[in-house]
Amino acid sequence: MRYLLAILNRKVILFYLDLTNQKLGEKGWRWLKKYVEILPIPKIPEESQQPFVELVNRILKKASNSTADADKLEKEIDRLVYSLYDLTESEVSAIEGNKLDGFV
Repeated sequence: MRYLLAILNRKVILFYLDLTNQKLGEKGWRWLKKYVEILPIPKIPEESQQPFVELVNRILKKASNSTADADKLEKEIDRLVYSLYDLTESEVSAIEGNKLDGFV
């Protein structure tokens, strides 16, 4: 579940939702079952999921400590996800440049 949490909470998925789903105003999407079932979530072995799981665990620990900043960990998950999807630099730039910053 932590691997799935890491993937679903990334800009690349929000970018995909922005292209494929109904929007709820300017700041949200309808997470209907028919759309979620077809999200392109890479299936990887459990051992390959561990870096994602460890980063999510570290972020969750930091969430309980209000003085901690999880931005660096979030960027590391983004980097892993971009690699997982074999995105090029221009594709990453398109995703990073999209106005989804407030959602992740």
